[in-house]
Amino acid sequence: MDAWHRHWLGRAQTATNRQELTSIASDAAQALGFERFCYLQSTWLLHSRAVVLTLHNHLISRPPHDLSRADADPAIAHCRFSNLPFVWRASANGAGWAQGVSSPRALGVRGIFSLTREGPPPDDGDLQHVEPLLSLVSKAIHDAMLRIERPTRSATLTEREREVLRWTAVGKTSTEVAQILTISENTIKFHIKNATHKLGVANKTAAVVKAVLMGLLH
Repeated sequence: MDAWHRHWLGRAQTATNRQELTSIASDAAQALGFERFCYLQSTWLLHSRAVVLTLHNHLISRPPHDLSRADADPAIAHCRFSNLPFVWRASANGAGWAQGVSSPRALGVRGIFSLTREGPPPDDGDLQHVEPLLSLVSKAIHDAMLRIERPTRSATLTEREREVLRWTAVGKTSTEVAQILTISENTIKFHIKNATHKLGVANKTAAVVKAVLMGLLH
């Protein structure tokens, strides 16, 4: 790793807001040979609407990927489940390169760092040179966004409340969680109600998202 990359990593590790991180990520994208970047971070909860944080330097107000149609987007469909890079034809005259990334510090939260440029897709030489750097940059941006966006850890959940939210996070209904834990469904709903109140959110999906981002479900 050269001096520039060490300097860039230091900037990413000390970024304090999205605007600063956007500038840092733009510099990294250009150093990797791409004009534009888009970073998406999502909880990817099963059977529920993804809660997404977006960072990008596109001139348009919306990034190039639509998470509401994730299965129709080849880059998103690939990076949701793989940390291997994905190269695709972004337009008639442009190429894209995306990298999926996750972190054990935030169970259930996944990031996707997507780069686009005018010109041909990366060749074998590009792949060999840029792939390790892309992985490094993606992880640094992912961790920085987790740190910047992470809610203050003020709520305290009981072990049972955390257990109920963990099962909810993998798509289990209240009835199914009750069967797994061999307690009544009303008791499950009671724990969910308490958890949502403590976390200051409106429903169980939002409770799971916030608990995940706060690191309460480890």
